[in-house]
Amino acid sequence: MTPSSRCAQHIRRNLLSFCLAMAATTAGQALAASADLDTSFAQSGRSFIFPSPTGAQAFAGALQPDGKLILGGWAGDPASPQFSVNRQFALFRQFSDGTYDPSFGTSNNGIATLDLYGGNDAIVDMAYTPQGIYVVGYAYQYGTRYHVLARYTHAGVLDPTFGTNGLVHMLNGANDAINALAIQPDGRIVIAGRIQDASGNGDFLIARFNTNGTHDTTFGTNGLAQFSMNSNQDVVHDLVVQPNGRILVVGDILNNGVRAAIVLGLEPSGIRDFSFGTNGSALITRNSTELYGRRLALSSEGHVLVGSLARELPSYNNGIHVARLSANGVVDTTFNNGGNFQTFNVAGERTLGAIEALPDGKVLIAGGFPITGTNVASRTFVARYGTNGALDAGFNGSGFKLDDVATVSPTETSAQFISVAPDGKFYVGGHSGDPNIAPSNFFVLRYQGTPVDLTPDNVDLPAIDDVSRTSPMTSQPFVVQGLSADVRVPITVENGSYSVNGAPATSLPGFVRNGDSIVVKHISASAYMTLQTTVLRIGGNSPSHNRSNITGLRMVTTFSTTTWPGPGGPPNGGEP
Repeated sequence: MTPSSRCAQHIRRNLLSFCLAMAATTAGQALAASADLDTSFAQSGRSFIFPSPTGAQAFAGALQPDGKLILGGWAGDPASPQFSVNRQFALFRQFSDGTYDPSFGTSNNGIATLDLYGGNDAIVDMAYTPQGIYVVGYAYQYGTRYHVLARYTHAGVLDPTFGTNGLVHMLNGANDAINALAIQPDGRIVIAGRIQDASGNGDFLIARFNTNGTHDTTFGTNGLAQFSMNSNQDVVHDLVVQPNGRILVVGDILNNGVRAAIVLGLEPSGIRDFSFGTNGSALITRNSTELYGRRLALSSEGHVLVGSLARELPSYNNGIHVARLSANGVVDTTFNNGGNFQTFNVAGERTLGAIEALPDGKVLIAGGFPITGTNVASRTFVARYGTNGALDAGFNGSGFKLDDVATVSPTETSAQFISVAPDGKFYVGGHSGDPNIAPSNFFVLRYQGTPVDLTPDNVDLPAIDDVSRTSPMTSQPFVVQGLSADVRVPITVENGSYSVNGAPATSLPGFVRNGDSIVVKHISASAYMTLQTTVLRIGGNSPSHNRSNITGLRMVTTFSTTTWPGPGGPPNGGEP
């Protein structure tokens, strides 16, 4: 080897070492950044909202397609003592930079409040749709608790075209509850919670309403479905709607004397779906551990994620348990042996406020440690799991992040929702307190997350002319390109079907990733000289809770065929 070649080799080696070192440094920074607060948002990544000087708490949130974030919960009557029973429905909307949106509500401060009966009112769940903002909650009048479904316009006022002046009132017993809300693809509204049966026991309650607020009498019995799960404390805490229309609800029951999480599947008509799990339900257990089912999410590829509060026996260690089911309710043992129990090495009780699936198959959860008393920091937590169900070390080095929301708070602090933006950043929100300003307040944290590209490259499918009538037609194949690695994105079709990697064609929603080969199919028109068009949409990432319709940009392509002008058939034959 000549001196010049040795020199060149030395330079290449040094350059390679430098590049590898820079790549490692960049990767390390990226891993750390995913769990860092986004300091460009509000006050160094934290937004604090004080709807009332007498206190407020947020239990729900939704991200709009334009990047605005809505929070829902309750706010105290400013004229009443702190933490009085006079609490009102409260919604707040802020811009993506954390400042309030003065166009929302009627007071020019981004806040919309509603005092229903002068009692103890609160929003417990919500969903953003193109038709409006749906909320569900409870209200008291003369000691009687009502459950209320409402629709607000996008301007933050009640929509008079829904129900009665924007409201649907449901009178329930003292022990009844509505805890969850989801919107079906057709716009109908599903709610779920608990109803007391004739013996005084709690049953699972699921109800459905039409888009105008009337009971959907095609669902269950006059719009209501009630299920006894062999426990006198049955209650639904969360629900999701699968792409095929199946409704899933989660709660917990007694199983051999120990609480176990359970997911119940319903057909779109409101009857038990016996094709889901075992006889319509999936039981999630863990040896020597009680599981209290609290949250559900759907991944892009159809997995059902189940988050539970957990308590080990006999030690009574408290923690969080995350399990994964197949779309049909079979426990996925490849997901950390069927489920992951974590205490996060923090003593005391904890809450599980939210679970969300990321487009790369990873899972986010958020909650809090209900610390009460003085001189104690208010804390919330976020954790990220890998696709194998283990904590993801790429998130804060441990998979877990603890944040002090306020310096001192005498009130409970908890994260109650997660909203993932199309750029990979994500919001965690809920309620905390600052005794110097208000006994409790709304808060939002924005994390850097992991940047993702959810928009595939555009594809133009050539049209085909002069085809036979009522004949099967297939487009040219194309390969999905332009997505971030490991990302799964939705695929939907209108007026036809599609096939992925040679699988049987389907018209149902699905998911695809980079490298998948797609063909589009349809039957040509039955009349001469008639156009038939199939629309295919790929991309975006719909949130798993059906709480909003956030998506990345979608690639839209069409496959069209036109039949031969008249009798006699195309030049190559084919017509009868």
